[in-house]
Amino acid sequence: MAYSGKIITKRTKRFIDKMFYNLNAIKKAIAVAEYEKEDTGGRTGDVGYSPPDPTGNKAAHNLSEIPSVTVTTKRGEKFTVHRPQKWVTVLDDCLKHYEGDFTGKLVRRRYFKHQRPEATCSFLAIGESMYYERVDSFLNDVAIIAIKVGLIKGEWE
Repeated sequence: MAYSGKIITKRTKRFIDKMFYNLNAIKKAIAVAEYEKEDTGGRTGDVGYSPPDPTGNKAAHNLSEIPSVTVTTKRGEKFTVHRPQKWVTVLDDCLKHYEGDFTGKLVRRRYFKHQRPEATCSFLAIGESMYYERVDSFLNDVAIIAIKVGLIKGEWE
């Protein structure tokens, strides 16, 4: 993945960075929201028409996308993720794209092992400037994809 030469704003990169740090919490919130979906089935009783088909209602309800979830970070901060299933797909696809290469190793250490940059740099035998260049490039690529699928608006510096 290579970006088109435009530079994504720091605000957008911080947001995507936050999404990756909280990816597991977002997945958990989606699972809870899906579990909480319930079939109301419409009106029941003697209302002059036959009751709706609960099987069809439930199927249609379960196919609908969850509009948003509220995620609590490890620090206790809450934020809302709109279209969370789409975000998880984009984030997972980007991780899969970089899986096995140098940037993938660096990103996994940053977001899932929560290693400090110094420890990752030492482990991968790179300097901090290379570390931050790779993270910046990765976040740019993710931002471009998120813009293309309509998750965020294009914000350029």
